[in-house]
Amino acid sequence: MPRVSQLPDGRALFTIEDVKKGYWSWASPASAPEGYATTFQNMYLPGGVPTSLPGDGVYHDVVYSAAHTVTLHCDYKSSVGGAPVTIVGTSLGTIIHITGTTATVLRTNFSTAAGIWWAPLQYGSDLFITNETDGIWRYDNNTLVPIGAKPIAQMETDEASDWSGETADTTNYREGLQSMYAESSGAQTSLTYNPLAVIDAVTGRISARNYEVDKSPGTDYYHFKVMFSNTGTIDTTNTRVLFTDSDGDTLNFPYTAWDSDRSGTTLTNPPVAGTWYDVYLKGADGTETLTYNAASINTIAFSVDTSAGTLRMNVDDFYSIYAATMPACQYLAEWKNILFGFVSDDFHFSEIGAPDEYDTDATQTFKSNGESVTGVARFFNQLTIGTENQVFTISGDPQGDEYPGYLFNQSQVTDEVGISSHRSIVKTKNSLIWLWKNALYRYNGTGATKISYALDDYLDDLDANAAQFVVGAPMYTKNHVWWTWRRSGQSVNDRVFIYDAEWDCFFTVSGLTTPTVFRTATSNAEALLTIDEATRKVYRQYHASNLSFVGTNMTHRLELPPITIPGTACEWVLAWLQWLSNSGTMLIEFRQGDTLLDLIADAYETLETSTMTAAGEYGENRIGDRSVWCQIRFSSTATKMELQPPFMVVARPLEASFIRVTP
Repeated sequence: MPRVSQLPDGRALFTIEDVKKGYWSWASPASAPEGYATTFQNMYLPGGVPTSLPGDGVYHDVVYSAAHTVTLHCDYKSSVGGAPVTIVGTSLGTIIHITGTTATVLRTNFSTAAGIWWAPLQYGSDLFITNETDGIWRYDNNTLVPIGAKPIAQMETDEASDWSGETADTTNYREGLQSMYAESSGAQTSLTYNPLAVIDAVTGRISARNYEVDKSPGTDYYHFKVMFSNTGTIDTTNTRVLFTDSDGDTLNFPYTAWDSDRSGTTLTNPPVAGTWYDVYLKGADGTETLTYNAASINTIAFSVDTSAGTLRMNVDDFYSIYAATMPACQYLAEWKNILFGFVSDDFHFSEIGAPDEYDTDATQTFKSNGESVTGVARFFNQLTIGTENQVFTISGDPQGDEYPGYLFNQSQVTDEVGISSHRSIVKTKNSLIWLWKNALYRYNGTGATKISYALDDYLDDLDANAAQFVVGAPMYTKNHVWWTWRRSGQSVNDRVFIYDAEWDCFFTVSGLTTPTVFRTATSNAEALLTIDEATRKVYRQYHASNLSFVGTNMTHRLELPPITIPGTACEWVLAWLQWLSNSGTMLIEFRQGDTLLDLIADAYETLETSTMTAAGEYGENRIGDRSVWCQIRFSSTATKMELQPPFMVVARPLEASFIRVTP
């Protein structure tokens, strides 16, 4: 409640020194402790002054996809301090690279099932993304391939001069924007790749081991995707892949040696027309002439032949890949230069310094009593892991252990708090903040403490079944953290709120609907990005000159807590409101009632519309009828509003015995 004192003339002076504690969401506005506002909408507290929140502006001016929902939003940096690009995943099964006004499709045909959401991780100069359906993928600013893979050919336009016998297909493809096909009508026809420089399919990426794709030992694989169409019958001998090295030695894989997985399952014959298949070629299954050298590939020929009819073969997405790679995971983390993947109550881990390198024995079960991991983040010298109702840490130093026998220390932090959303986890200066059930918790390395008491009523409507869609991101230059979430019964995230770490308080955002918030930064700039799924564009928040979201004007509103002398009717007078200079107008409103319920039911009435072309002060004006309760709010639309505390209201008690105020 505001502080109240008695003036010499017997009137009561209500003083609200500041509203630096932010928004108080509880149903009864009279319950707001000192320093809170009962509405704090599209406003924030620079320097402790309630000020209109800046709006957004277009960050990437490109419509990057057909209508979709977002399944991934992150950035990618090819070097430390380098300019980031935006990576977006869509419910259409695409992953897209966006920079400026250009959107490039990296890959298509990922899962389109409802609820798919990718978890990203920047590891060194590469970006890793994962979901439990499509597995782990790695982007290096050129290609997006599965973890453990090394690109050989993409079948894109920039390779056209290296191919012969091919026809581009921009309708049927898996990676990028096209595949290539050859067509047989009873004679062998080939797509032939003659690169300008010989291909090394052996040398691994970063410090991972080499690929074993020679005839011997041949434990790793060549991979490509293939689709057959038309009505022809496959000639299984002359439909083949033929590798030729720089010495003219070959390794031949007829159709009968094509496997559909890394377990040796033979590709179906005949294949279903129009269906894309993965093909894995194990070196040991090929026919070698002399001594084929996979480190010096000079020519690769994809040949199709039919014993009857006409047969078209589309080929896309060619790479070498390890026999064993980290399986599909829900979440990724990097710690001690090790890549971790979490799924259910298991975690997998790579060799130190080699995220592609994985041994099937590099798996441990998390000591969570069967609870699934729901969130993970690196925090100083440990990994912090949450389950449905618990928080754990992984620590230790595996440097002296032999992979995959790394030893990790698992410790339980608490069994009274869990993590409900991996994407809600945000690292601030000295803590992690995350969502558990309908509240936010701060973790300082030793324990987790609830910080969102003021939001209890506001977050009570959060859809517990859609907690995984709660997404948070920091804006360090503002000391802010944003979260977007959805209410029960909603199919999209329709609410946004802000935590101010400087003042330890919350604000609400109205008029912005976004499935995600994401921080991006270069060495000298920081931006907070959102996505508008209607325009399918990426927007930057805190736009200096805009007071709108996606072109729609914002309404900024500050509602002071109600004031009363319990049981005493008053004549209400507004006094000593100050504002800073800005163009436009500010609306001052009031409502009143003899009971708190009457007050809440009463509609706000206009008291004054003040022009803010110069810094001003609003003096005494009679509010209206006599009542026990009174409440005041301020608002502006498309106009910056800066209100200078304290807020003071004078009331004339109508009872002579008015002596119950406190000094």
